[in-house]
Amino acid sequence: MKILAVITARANSTRLKNKNLKKIKNQTLVEITINFVSRIKKISDIIISSDSNKINEIAKKKQIKIVEKRPFGLSMKNTSSALTVIHGVKWYEKKFGKVDAVALFQPTTPFRNITFINKCIDKFILKKKPVVSSLISNKKKLNSSDGSIYLILKKDLFRLKSFNEVIATKVYSTDSKYSIDIDNMNDLERAKKLANIINRNDLF
Repeated sequence: MKILAVITARANSTRLKNKNLKKIKNQTLVEITINFVSRIKKISDIIISSDSNKINEIAKKKQIKIVEKRPFGLSMKNTSSALTVIHGVKWYEKKFGKVDAVALFQPTTPFRNITFINKCIDKFILKKKPVVSSLISNKKKLNSSDGSIYLILKKDLFRLKSFNEVIATKVYSTDSKYSIDIDNMNDLERAKKLANIINRNDLF
C-alpha cells in the first residue's frame, strides 16, 4: 500500500503567531514533524502544504516535496484539514503518481512515539478503514483524536471530504504527552519543559 504523508502547516495562527515555526530544543515544530515522519518506513513519500515561505524553505532543505500554488482559501482559520490534504494529494498525483492512502501529520503535536505510530499504521493496513490515534485519560477512552496521526484511504477521503473521526478505528495511547496540541504560549512552555525530560526518540 502506498501511503502518502501530508504535513499541513499554514503561516498564520490566531492565538500563537507563527506557531508552526516555534522552537523546541532549537528545532521548529515543522522540523520536528518532518524529522519524525522521515523515520517511518511504511510511509512511501512525504509532502508539505503551506502558505509560508519560511516553512517551505525548511521543507526544501529537508528535501521534502512542497505543494505548489496552494490556494489562498486553504489558509483560512476555518478551512478543514481534509480540503487542504485533498488539494495536496491531487497535486502529488499529477506529478508523482497515484497513492492508495493518506497519513496526516500536524506540526502542533510535537511528541510522537515511533512504535505507537507504526501500530496505528499496521491497524490501518489491516482494516483498510480510517484510523486515528486517541488517548486513554483517567482510564476512560476518549472519542476524539489526540492529533498524532490520521490515516484514511484516498478514495474515502475524496468521497467523505473528511477524516471522519466518528467512524474511524481508535488506537489508544495511555501517555498524555502524545496528545499535546500547541495552540497558545502555555502549551508551548509546557512542551518545552517536557522536552527536557522525555526520551529523545519521542521528539526527533
